[in-house]
Amino acid sequence: MELCAASLDQLFLKSGDPRKYKGPALPPHLLVFLQLASGLEHIHSKNLFHRDIKPANVLIFVHSTTGQIIMKWADFGLSKFVNERGTCTLSGIRGTEWYFAPELLKRLINDEELGRGDIKSDVFAFALVIGYLLLDGQHLYGANYDIINNIMNKSPVNMDSKFYNLIKY
Repeated sequence: MELCAASLDQLFLKSGDPRKYKGPALPPHLLVFLQLASGLEHIHSKNLFHRDIKPANVLIFVHSTTGQIIMKWADFGLSKFVNERGTCTLSGIRGTEWYFAPELLKRLINDEELGRGDIKSDVFAFALVIGYLLLDGQHLYGANYDIINNIMNKSPVNMDSKFYNLIKY
């Protein structure tokens, strides 16, 4: 893979932070979403369940000659192969809890049998990544330890008028 300038989570670090992304401005949000959706579709077409979709695993690649920015999914260390229905047996719930789909969180919290995993959980996490970008680095379901409870209670606390106005059209 090419050397990438940063990850999506570095876009929203404080200006004095040396890890903050300092490259060219990202393309319009719609283009970023389309690139990421296309990448996730490709991952799933290869019968892979990523299992760790989050802003830190979105890389920002800046082409050295054209300056074109391409968003790339990274960190396939937790990926699993799935069957033709997009499911797989889970030996453990892995990834970043703040980006887990509610069905995974329920199993984790209730210490239930893991059963089958589903690529739909990647799609839920992808929607949270979209929200993260639209909300300028905020998680749709709040901050810190409230996130898990808010996901379980279906309470997107950062669904303010700015976000609502962006998604209603």
